[in-house]
Amino acid sequence: MRPRINKLFLILLFFFAVLPIFSLLLSCSKKVSAISGSVLNGSGQPIPNVKVIALQKKPVSGYAKFETTTGADGRFFFPGCYPESNYKLLLHAAGTDLREITIKSGMAGTETVLPSPVAFRFLSSTGGLITDTKTGLQWAIDSGKTMTWEQAKRYVEGLRLGGFNDWQMPKRDELRTLGKIDADFPLAECCVWSSEPKDGRRAWVVDLYRSAEDVAFKSNNSYAALAVRRPQ
Repeated sequence: MRPRINKLFLILLFFFAVLPIFSLLLSCSKKVSAISGSVLNGSGQPIPNVKVIALQKKPVSGYAKFETTTGADGRFFFPGCYPESNYKLLLHAAGTDLREITIKSGMAGTETVLPSPVAFRFLSSTGGLITDTKTGLQWAIDSGKTMTWEQAKRYVEGLRLGGFNDWQMPKRDELRTLGKIDADFPLAECCVWSSEPKDGRRAWVVDLYRSAEDVAFKSNNSYAALAVRRPQ
């Protein structure tokens, strides 16, 4: 009789103790929604370990702030968001500026996915080396000074950023790959010297804001210098 009583006791314990707790957890899970998305570089490859913060616009206790990082596949996932609520997502890839995205969570029990991946083309190291993940070129951060063509040449030839000694003045086609600069590429001046002379007294200049080219006297000290290297 004793084994039968023990079995009956376990069954009653399940129905009156465990089952209500499970039902409560299940009902709570239906009262939240999820937000997800992905982070890619300029070549369309996933970027792992990007910090993502979700801030509720009108905070509700327990739902106001969530933090996570992207996985190896570049995805992030917030499973416990308040349904039908506006959230601001803050994304910060290493060495880049913050990206802010506003998105509204869906109904309870649903998942809202960002309509398109968040792209970070330019990734910076702490030493000021900027990698263009679209072209593979590496750039030295803008010196913040304007100079003549000869001064720019000497500046680049003497650069040892990142421990590299193969920095060069960029050609016009390399400057054109930058397109219209975004916030991930810090630039103090719009117009940059290229390595290409027009003749003995003049050289080509590229306006990175307008994607335009012009010719200037090498003695003109109104243009910036950038340095580029081509990793093997």
